[in-house]
Amino acid sequence: MVQAKISQQFQKSYDMLNPEQKEAVDTIEGPVMVVAGPGTGKTQTLTLRIANILKETDVEPEQILAVTFTEAAAFEMRKRLVVLMGSVAYRVAIFTFHGFCNDIILQHAEEFPHIINSSNATQADQIRIMQHIADQGSFEHLKPLGDPYYYVKPALRQISSLKREGIGVEEFRALIELQIREFASNEDMLGNAGEIKAKFRSFAKHLEKNKELAVMYELYQKELRELRLYDYDDMILYVVKKLAQDKNFLFDLQERYLYILADEHQDVNNSQNKVLELLGNYDPNPNICIVGDEKQAIFRFQGASLENFLYFQRKYPNATLIRLVRNYRSTQSILDAASDVMKEQRSSLLSQHKDHGKPLEIMGFINVEAEMFGIGKKVKELIEQGTKPEHIAILYRDNKDAFPLMRQFGKAGIAYALESGQDALSDEYLKKALILLKAVWHFGEAEYLPQVLHLDFLGLDPLSVYQALSFAANDRISLYEVLKKADAYHALDKASRVKLRNIYEQLAQWNRESKNISAVSMFERILRESGLLAAALAEDNYEERIEKLRRLLDEIANSRRFFLADFMEYLQVVEDQGLELEHKTGAHLRSGVRLMTAHRSKGREFDYVFLANCTDKHWGNRRNAQLFHLPGIIGQTNEHTNEEERKLFYVALTRARKHVFIAYAKQGGDGRDQLRSAFVEEIDPVLTQDGNVEYLEQELREHPELVFAPEQNMRPKEKAQEFLRELFLDRGLSVTALNNYLECPWKYFYVSLLRIPQAQSANQLFGIAVHGALEQFFRAYKTDQPSKEYLRDAFEQRLRKVGLSEREYEEFLKKGNRALAGYYEEYNGKWVRNTIGEFAVKDVGLEMGNGKMLGLSGKFDKVEFLNEGNQINVVDYKTGRPKSRADIEGKTKTSNGNYYRQLVFYHLLLNRHKDGQYRMVSGEIDFVEPNQRGKYKKEKFVIEKEEVGELERLIIRTAHEIIAFDFWEKQCDDNDCQWCALRTSITKSNSHNMMEEV
Repeated sequence: MVQAKISQQFQKSYDMLNPEQKEAVDTIEGPVMVVAGPGTGKTQTLTLRIANILKETDVEPEQILAVTFTEAAAFEMRKRLVVLMGSVAYRVAIFTFHGFCNDIILQHAEEFPHIINSSNATQADQIRIMQHIADQGSFEHLKPLGDPYYYVKPALRQISSLKREGIGVEEFRALIELQIREFASNEDMLGNAGEIKAKFRSFAKHLEKNKELAVMYELYQKELRELRLYDYDDMILYVVKKLAQDKNFLFDLQERYLYILADEHQDVNNSQNKVLELLGNYDPNPNICIVGDEKQAIFRFQGASLENFLYFQRKYPNATLIRLVRNYRSTQSILDAASDVMKEQRSSLLSQHKDHGKPLEIMGFINVEAEMFGIGKKVKELIEQGTKPEHIAILYRDNKDAFPLMRQFGKAGIAYALESGQDALSDEYLKKALILLKAVWHFGEAEYLPQVLHLDFLGLDPLSVYQALSFAANDRISLYEVLKKADAYHALDKASRVKLRNIYEQLAQWNRESKNISAVSMFERILRESGLLAAALAEDNYEERIEKLRRLLDEIANSRRFFLADFMEYLQVVEDQGLELEHKTGAHLRSGVRLMTAHRSKGREFDYVFLANCTDKHWGNRRNAQLFHLPGIIGQTNEHTNEEERKLFYVALTRARKHVFIAYAKQGGDGRDQLRSAFVEEIDPVLTQDGNVEYLEQELREHPELVFAPEQNMRPKEKAQEFLRELFLDRGLSVTALNNYLECPWKYFYVSLLRIPQAQSANQLFGIAVHGALEQFFRAYKTDQPSKEYLRDAFEQRLRKVGLSEREYEEFLKKGNRALAGYYEEYNGKWVRNTIGEFAVKDVGLEMGNGKMLGLSGKFDKVEFLNEGNQINVVDYKTGRPKSRADIEGKTKTSNGNYYRQLVFYHLLLNRHKDGQYRMVSGEIDFVEPNQRGKYKKEKFVIEKEEVGELERLIIRTAHEIIAFDFWEKQCDDNDCQWCALRTSITKSNSHNMMEEV
């Protein structure tokens, strides 16, 4: 039973709760609203509540749904559950709202054909669609004469707001019609002469804008469908509509999830809230628990509405209301200052610290340079006094505020971890990659070549570059001609002549290849052959470089532009519109002072917190142009915006455990005087003190050269081993990763652990299309009798989406149609109807000892139910030449046993999935293509208990080898292994890098 698996840790943790927390944990029936201020133990309370539900009831872990606002919060909740409950914690349904809706769509794909058969639109896709609408349409208000695209991005933001509020095109039109009627019936609107009074003219103009926006909204949705695209906000909107319209579908989900918990509920938008409301409408008093704090509602720009949080009490008047007011994080002086900012009674949060705490330190610097310098010096003093760098956070209002701080910390040699959202395109190595891509695309155009020659990793002597440029100018020829005929320029040394000629030949070759192979493959080839990938891996912060290069590879793939020229045109839109290639960092795994926005700091805590750039109109009193006033959307005025700014400042203050520094510059970067934030003025002076900044400014006056000091190595001098261990435990292990390790540890290291950018081969893309077509076919086969043509059509549709060249597409279309037609004819009428396709298992953990749990995961191509009970046959499709049974089992000289190990791994997963809910009686390798004689082949195996036990021991042994880095000085048996060669080339290229550090 699940109850027996809940560890003694639960009782130990429960005993440490205060009475209000215990009430929240114990009240498991009916609606519950927990108002939890900052630092009141909200996450621990929620986690223990889940454990208590399992302890006190007969529900299965899968019947508990917990939705959070961020992936980080979902991860933290599951991590705490693992400590309390062990591997059972992996079975609890913990999602973000988007993750939950995406899971519904994937589990019920047939109910969402538009989403399943479409791709997610990128920002550039959305912009180009709206530009096309503007070009084609006649818009009086949203298409200004001088700048016809002026409203493109604002209109997209408004459409996103409408979707987040659950307002579709027709609902939006209905709201506008209501506005029109109210406007027309307003007797105060007209003046004595019959003209519209001035105060109503603005409203009338916004009304006309909204009417045109409704047209744009409709055309936008139409073009998305025609292009087989959907945008991010559509996922929740489609799920809400399905739940509202299909009572049986809703009832199935209500039966699946008997207990629902929603964290940070004050930050949900109307669409997200509607999902919860629909799931709970089976009863006047459903088992829904929401946790939030009205004072921390800071995501209005993402559609969040405090109204949704307050609505809960009106919706469920019998709900149990619990307030958590005991704060275990901050000193009372910090909490009182935060209460002053919110203009509320100070008793709303009670610190459990014995010490009242020091007053907040307000540091007013003469200018911005002095502020950055002063923050850096203060941070360094704290570190020298024994504070760990990761216990210090610098919080700022906007992402761009990070750059001067990063420069200052680099000069001061302070290790930091940047945790705010980053534009990957601003990365040094991505800029280098784009220089190469543009030079390949514009091969022959002289303006792009000099940048290539200055790329450091190419190893050109700067003198030789200057000489080549001079030769081109003096001889009045193209720089390309100089490189092509470099051997003729004897003023260049021999090594430079060879390098320059090689660069020309390489660019010419890449340009030719770019017209015949995919942009994804081209990018990967350029990364490798240019040496850029090896150079990135030789950096101290190699993992961040690789993440960003992989992000660009993903963007190339997601853009659905096949050739490099197509992608470069797409990239031009990105650059012209100032779009960012958002990159989520793995900074939480690194040491160093934390740099992040106040928004990103939500849910975090630190000993010392610095609030930077705390000036008026930066923190508070921000004025945004109100281009639209949408009906049905709350909080679009500047007054609402300032209240949210107030709450944001409150959140920032309450991240601190011990002390807060508030810094601002009296003079801005433009030389103008500036005031400190109004929120600072609202704090009782008794709770603040002026920081001593004179000695800091004096040092800067005496040593002005410090402003221009070079940046030191500003990356954390952390142990690479520690980072890689955390990364390994974070990633877990799949059978593909295990097989990669057994084949070559360095293949595992680069492909599975670091996940360096890799393009998929044409054969792999063909396999993806075949797998997708079979999944779609057998989904239909459960209740219908799809034809051979249905299977071939599904394959053709999938093949179109994977990104093959036209020639490859035609070749693989013929190959796939021939193979699938024969496959259908061979097995039609023999298949099992009761199946699940793309069955994912992510809830399995394997004890490694020392209290560490290794997550195991896998995705099954098809699960066949063999009877009314729980017996199943697992099917894994394979494209390519069929193998013999002995080859599959690894019993021939040339085989590695990967296929058979895959089946054993699946058996292991199912043994531990949901306490063995399914019993795998057999596993089957199903070859979709025929052999040379035209015969189709399947091989079925019965996995023995001893084989599973042997694999478990192999996994644990492998995990310990990875954690101990026992493979670090080894190489595989393949003398031509590209991964071992890459490792060797990196070691040679840099005498101080992550290889030597490990």
